[in-house]
Amino acid sequence: MNRPARRTYLWICCLSLLIMASSSSAATPISLNNIRILVEESEGFEPHSWAPGNQSIALLSDKGDIHLADVKTGMVWHVYGGGPADMRLAWVENGRSLRYYVPAADGASIRTFDIDTGEFASFIIRDEWLGFETWRGIEAPEHRILVTMSVEDDGAMTYYGNNGSRPLLDWDAAFSRPALSPDGTQLAFQFTNNGSEESGAPAPRGLCVLATKSSDARLIDPDGEAPAWLPTSDWLIFSHVTREGEDVVAADLRVWSVESGEIRVLTASPSIAESISSISEDGKSIAFASHDGKIYTADIVYE
Repeated sequence: MNRPARRTYLWICCLSLLIMASSSSAATPISLNNIRILVEESEGFEPHSWAPGNQSIALLSDKGDIHLADVKTGMVWHVYGGGPADMRLAWVENGRSLRYYVPAADGASIRTFDIDTGEFASFIIRDEWLGFETWRGIEAPEHRILVTMSVEDDGAMTYYGNNGSRPLLDWDAAFSRPALSPDGTQLAFQFTNNGSEESGAPAPRGLCVLATKSSDARLIDPDGEAPAWLPTSDWLIFSHVTREGEDVVAADLRVWSVESGEIRVLTASPSIAESISSISEDGKSIAFASHDGKIYTADIVYE
């Protein structure tokens, strides 16, 4: 290939890559398709994390038991029991081990569990109890972003990165359901304030997204719960809950744009009250729990 032809070829390749990147980042989730039951009786399971390759999903029960569900067959099998019920499960890159955070008075750690051998490996990260957390491993557990948050009304939230720690937020509120975006720049979480006007929280309860660099928090939905990020970090899927008093009477999945703040309705199924969800690593599929006790999977439709 002569030099002018090579230049033309390289220019076409670069242009094609730019077009692909542009179309990928501009993709907007608009609905769910092919909704199907994965687990008929979930026994308190929550869908936590899709395995690499999207063949199975890690489920966590309200008793701290870890199960795996085969996406194609719906077969569920038990792999570990007796862990903390508030674990945040994440797959190791090989797809055969799970990581989760263990708060303890004598040293909080990230623990790796091999689903084939049942063996554990622990990495001590702090010498104090940290409370609720969300974290994202980067190649190895010792290189990670960790955000801890209190489940009490003191509202403590702290960011731990490779360059040390710093406070993120100080509200008189209780935090839960932390979800760190894949790029580490946004933290979604639920909150319930302590009832005082001086709590600092923007509403009695709701779903917020906080920028990890600036600590700026945005109220996304006062009735939002259970956030889950798309792999591109530009869209957040969550459950919008309708209550009568403290009773849940309806729920649907919605999606929020980081860039525009737009919120779209993904589901509006009166027979299914969609709740906690988990998104596959390619962003094409979602698993979610429902208040009817079932776990569903579906395809995410983009435009």
